[in-house]
Amino acid sequence: MMLLNIPLIACWLIVHFATSNYALYFANGLFGCVMGLTTAPGLRYVIEISEPSLRGILVASTSLFISLGFSFIIFLNSLTDWRQTAAISASIPLLCIIILFQVPETPMWLVSKGRSDAALKSLRWLRGWTDAETVREEFEKIVSFTKNQNQKLLKRQWSGKVAEYKNCPTVEEAELAEPASTSQGLSERVRKMFKDMTRKEMLIPLTKCCIIFAINCFSGVPILRTYMVKIFDDLNLPVDPKKASVWVALMGMLGNIGCMFVIKKLKKKPLFLASLAGSALCLFSMAADLMGYLEGTVIASFHRWCHLTFAMALYFFWNLGIQPIAWSYLGEILPYKGRGPATSVASSFYFILTFVGIRTFPAMTEFLRLEGVLLFYAVVCAAGLFFTHFLPETEGRHLSDIQAQDKEGAETEKL
Repeated sequence: MMLLNIPLIACWLIVHFATSNYALYFANGLFGCVMGLTTAPGLRYVIEISEPSLRGILVASTSLFISLGFSFIIFLNSLTDWRQTAAISASIPLLCIIILFQVPETPMWLVSKGRSDAALKSLRWLRGWTDAETVREEFEKIVSFTKNQNQKLLKRQWSGKVAEYKNCPTVEEAELAEPASTSQGLSERVRKMFKDMTRKEMLIPLTKCCIIFAINCFSGVPILRTYMVKIFDDLNLPVDPKKASVWVALMGMLGNIGCMFVIKKLKKKPLFLASLAGSALCLFSMAADLMGYLEGTVIASFHRWCHLTFAMALYFFWNLGIQPIAWSYLGEILPYKGRGPATSVASSFYFILTFVGIRTFPAMTEFLRLEGVLLFYAVVCAAGLFFTHFLPETEGRHLSDIQAQDKEGAETEKL
């Protein structure tokens, strides 16, 4: 994560010193690549270091701080020109590097590398510089889970050697033999990564994550926000479209805050369901209003505000559950072995879908009109209500407990 801040600095400096549109295009493209690369490890780090009781709140807070970051850049740009904004922004990744130097690696990663003493020290630091006995139970659970995962991988590797399967080494024996295999070539590493990615234990939760991201993308907000000002301008709102878009963004931030407050009590699945239901209702209502079905059913003086009210409510519900919980599931239900590449695949899938949705939105509105597109998004949200049945409840559960469930990804009630 520290290294990825270096190209971020370069992006801002390219913008600051840009002398042509092509330089700005290149900087924007590089921004997109770097943000895609930083999303997966950043999310994974937050999830792996969090206590089960606080993990949902901390993951929800990431969406809030992303919104605050955008707001800070907009505020900074209002005080100075865009070149100076870019120059000042280049200092933020430097601050991030300094902060990352102060935090330890995750205990789960350290245990997987055989560095148990460092893992215990990291866990003590993350739990408030506490003593070893206080975190002993959690640490032993991490060690046991990592050892079991490694042993399963060894058995899969030996499963094809029928005559030798009984002689499958233990994790400890494999670790002693590890130095002899450190010279593996790139092709061998790619082959092992592909094998990790294509096993059933990975494919099922990865498919679920991709479906969740498809629902997230086509719930409307990731696409509509790109065209928000233009849509508001076309709808002839009783308020300036730019000011209306700020109100909508503020409602989104309130949704993030609401998620942080209620996720621990309501749990993820019920909150995800409520968020999908609320978003579907808002989208259906906006479409119905555009088709004229709400005329005469509301007070005439209020009718002009209906579009803005529904848009603000949509942003609130999306940030209340769909957005933060989708990213939370990404880091929680994927198996540890292969989680890094799988997280990158799923997040890339989301960004590609968002790009396709944004690029095709004008053609869709021309073919279906805006109300038809909104109905399509509403149907996607409604379909998400049924898909939620297949998701496990992860709130308040240790990562090792979540991933100890059966191969179908069914929720384990007794751990």
